[in-house]
Amino acid sequence: MENVKVVDLNTAFSKIVDEQSPGSEPSKRFKYKLKPCCESSDADGFCGEWGEDEHVRLFTLCKDPSKHFYWDDVHPTQAGWKAVMDQIKVRSSSSSTSSGCCVVC
Repeated sequence: MENVKVVDLNTAFSKIVDEQSPGSEPSKRFKYKLKPCCESSDADGFCGEWGEDEHVRLFTLCKDPSKHFYWDDVHPTQAGWKAVMDQIKVRSSSSSTSSGCCVVC
């Protein structure tokens, strides 16, 4: 188990989206921390959903995904994942330099 690292995604996500830490460096990267880039126009719909005739888009997309932490209701944008991974790399390099597999929590 010496080559296994525990990756704390909860703390990384919280430092970005938690309104209690608005001044944190990771939090400053995003104008929209909780508003997703891709939103359904139907409360029961989903991002990427099309109407019955497949010419009607039932979702909207933001102009700049890099300003949004979330792509849809649950998935981070590429910029969101980069911010998360940057935090994990910093914490990982300060605690250990060995490489190994990860356990995500």
